[in-house]
Amino acid sequence: MTRFGTCMSVSVPRHARRFALAITPFQKQCRAIPTRTTLQPCVNFARAAFPASRSASSTPARSPLYAQIEERDVRFFEEILGKGGVITDVDDLVPYNTDWMKKYQGQSKLALRPKSTEQVSQIMKYCNERCLAVVPQGGNTGLVGGSIPIFDEIVLSLSNMNSIISFDARSGVVVCEAGHILQNLESYVNKKGFM
Repeated sequence: MTRFGTCMSVSVPRHARRFALAITPFQKQCRAIPTRTTLQPCVNFARAAFPASRSASSTPARSPLYAQIEERDVRFFEEILGKGGVITDVDDLVPYNTDWMKKYQGQSKLALRPKSTEQVSQIMKYCNERCLAVVPQGGNTGLVGGSIPIFDEIVLSLSNMNSIISFDARSGVVVCEAGHILQNLESYVNKKGFM
């Protein structure tokens, strides 16, 4: 695979030429000329594919399809997680509403901290039934703000789900929970001689 500016050249094996012909209109749109054994699909970056409505400086309109969080929702989540697993205090919500680079700011009024997949399942089932928007959040160290709520979505923080389930020293495969911090995982496998 070779990269030329905004286009890429990809060798197409003989058995995949039908696929190559199927995307010819896309190639014409990108002004790439296919040859018998080469495709040159245009690489569309997110900024070009999604205009200003997806940029950090503007916010799209909130969808009316999603319900607002109510007191009964908070009570339901407290029954599942206990009071320590439900965060509603504005000051305590700041780390869940802000990315680590302080570039994106969310407006969530509720963060949930489950400790098991069963709790996550119960939360997601309830949110689906009530049409409550959810934003999953791991370590909140992403660079694009994908784990930051735009409106009043519920933040589903997986930070309490941070155990290493198993490590196979023969294959080097480690199984861990979704909230395990990558740096800690790296340190763990490094001590085992796998980094």
